[in-house]
Amino acid sequence: MEGPSYLNTKAMLNGVQNGRGGKGSIFVFASGNGAASGDQCNFDGYTNSIFSVTVSAIDYKGLHPYYSEICAANMIVTYSSGGGRSIHTTDVGKDQCTSAHGGTSAAAPIASGVFALALQVRPDLSWRDVQHLCVRTGVKINPEDPDWEVTAAGRPYSYKYGYGQLDAGLYIEAARSWKLVKPQAYLELPIQELNGADMSADGKMTGGEPIIASGLRHTVEVTADSLKGANLEALEHVTVKVAFYPVHIF
Repeated sequence: MEGPSYLNTKAMLNGVQNGRGGKGSIFVFASGNGAASGDQCNFDGYTNSIFSVTVSAIDYKGLHPYYSEICAANMIVTYSSGGGRSIHTTDVGKDQCTSAHGGTSAAAPIASGVFALALQVRPDLSWRDVQHLCVRTGVKINPEDPDWEVTAAGRPYSYKYGYGQLDAGLYIEAARSWKLVKPQAYLELPIQELNGADMSADGKMTGGEPIIASGLRHTVEVTADSLKGANLEALEHVTVKVAFYPVHIF
């Protein structure tokens, strides 16, 4: 459940603000291969960053492989190993190749290659434009999978497949005529403390609410006036940072 360190966070922020002449560096992260062990990318602060494009995997049949981690951070999927087959690619060393590459570590570089091709066509795409195109061109696969749901914006989304399979042809053609998004605006809400939760320098905890089996719910109201004051016209990302204090019960 660890997020990027202070230095790494600053590096990513510098990348999206100053990279590529101010258009922003494109950060692509693999969702991870720990699904068979119960891991999921919701607990990864890099995949959950609004600055990154998180890529999960499908096998050559377009099915979800056992290893590919499921989470709300997944944006798209691309092909990788599974179903008894793997990715063929170049390998480390002189004049070498391999037929045994796989995992989300193979899926993410494929997505990076598609983005590179799109940037050749439209070098003026910002890091946010790259994400918008992922959302709008993702191809829904395995529609019978019960994991699919419809977002408030009316788009199909799946924790397994994100917004769908990344199709290089569709993505690049869409990039040719894409209207660039406006500069980013953001609204920062005040910190909400649950029942006066606090922890002193010596580790003594006071207040707070226990996390029970059914979960913990807290509501924050966002008004039209607050959105207008922040010059927020449309919603792209929602970032929720939760700080909690672990309690060991014996």
